[in-house]
Amino acid sequence: MASLNQLELLALFNDLSISNYTLGPSHFKLHNIATYALLTYDYLLTFSEEKRLVWSSRLSIVKIAFTLNRYLPFVTLPTVFLFADPTMQDICFHATRAFSSLNLASYFIAEFILYFRAYAVWGGDRKLSIILLGGYMALLASSGYFATRFIWNIKAAGCTLTFNGQLDWPAYIALLVSETFAMVVLISKALEGSVSVTMKRIVADGVVYYLLTLASTITNILVLRLASPTLCNFLLATQAVLHSIICNHLLLRIRGACTPVVTFTSALSGITFAHNLVQNRSIQALPGDSSLNELRSNDVGLD
Repeated sequence: MASLNQLELLALFNDLSISNYTLGPSHFKLHNIATYALLTYDYLLTFSEEKRLVWSSRLSIVKIAFTLNRYLPFVTLPTVFLFADPTMQDICFHATRAFSSLNLASYFIAEFILYFRAYAVWGGDRKLSIILLGGYMALLASSGYFATRFIWNIKAAGCTLTFNGQLDWPAYIALLVSETFAMVVLISKALEGSVSVTMKRIVADGVVYYLLTLASTITNILVLRLASPTLCNFLLATQAVLHSIICNHLLLRIRGACTPVVTFTSALSGITFAHNLVQNRSIQALPGDSSLNELRSNDVGLD
């Protein structure tokens, strides 16, 4: 009897295995509608901050990166709905490739923001900038190679798409290594000891954001490795959106920490300047701490 129960449990586990499920166009649509709703909800929550902190700033490379990172997912996700008709194989196939390519671009933009943050936190150190550039180029080469192979190996039968997750999961390993490297660079600055209160808060936020991306990346790798060919990619768009949201919050928090808030008294007799994140405390850079000044420049500060 015990032997029979073990066989039954094994059969039940096999039936529930993620590798036995398939994902059709309707499932893709519903999943991405939920992802789009999350993206829109976060956008509405942070729109006022974007308007106050970003719109009035002068044009800079990080402002461009923020804009692309902020709005590219709104362009990427609707491409899913282009292959709603199972009889339109060509549209289905090409829309999927376009969707995957835009997803890849959004990852690289978000990673650029993380690397630029590390560069600015270190005050634009020349030697470190070379190391960071090398790390970013290594990410583009390794992750780009595996992701491109994944995209070009998509197969279609009608509009039932199959994906080779074994080709794409190494790209997420490279992404994970890259994010860990950028996080180590950021933390090493905080361990110097002579950093401002604001800088410590920025590093603390960075750790939280890193843990969130770490969890989503590991989950995605497991799905790519274990799920069936029709299901293995269903979290790719979701992680890209989470990546975008996290990096948007990161830049807005940094910008908020480095931008004075102007408040008017009821009698309009004066103006009070206060800084976000730190109440009744100065956030001026400590002696020798050039990182806060760098954040206030047109790099990460978005001025």
